[in-house]
Amino acid sequence: MSCYAPPDYAPKVSQLPARQNGYVTFGSFNQSRKITAGVLAAWASILAAVPGSRLLLKYSGLDDEINVTRINNAFAAEGIDPDRILIEGGAPHEEFLARYNAVDIALDTFPYSGGITTCEALWMGVPVVTMPGSTSASRHACSHLSTVGMTELIAGDLPAYVKITAGLAQDLSQLEQLRQGLRDRLAISPLSDGAGFARHFGAAIKDIWQNH
Repeated sequence: MSCYAPPDYAPKVSQLPARQNGYVTFGSFNQSRKITAGVLAAWASILAAVPGSRLLLKYSGLDDEINVTRINNAFAAEGIDPDRILIEGGAPHEEFLARYNAVDIALDTFPYSGGITTCEALWMGVPVVTMPGSTSASRHACSHLSTVGMTELIAGDLPAYVKITAGLAQDLSQLEQLRQGLRDRLAISPLSDGAGFARHFGAAIKDIWQNH
């Protein structure tokens, strides 16, 4: 496990975007190398399962022509209208975090999961759906969601990943409750207890050294 210390300048959590927009916006603020062909195919399935929904992708370099073309072509091959995809590059961190106020549900990448990205989404009131694998790199989001007691957003396989996400998108009342409570939930969880983590880690290292 690791811990998260949110920046003092993190924007306030907004109201649920879907209520104002009339459609659900999915988002992923992971780096482009994590957005593989398999990930794009899974996201296309989610967009197909939630008519009218949108997808916002944001990270430094994502607005590069090569990435934009690759992503748009992948969605076009799955029959997804390009108007449903918004791709943005990086921004100063405060502005970057503020863009979560346009996202209703965050989609984790696989097999390389989002670590700090997951924490930032949760801090901004955005639930994250993940599909962990067997490696450490695939289980960052799984660990963070487990720590804050949100195991219902952890999918065991690809069909479950799509089903969980689509189901969540159809329940705006649940999304509103999650959005308004996630920051407090994260703040009181072990994920935000850096001092406690340090004490336990130090004790474990001391125990290993003494019993070596």
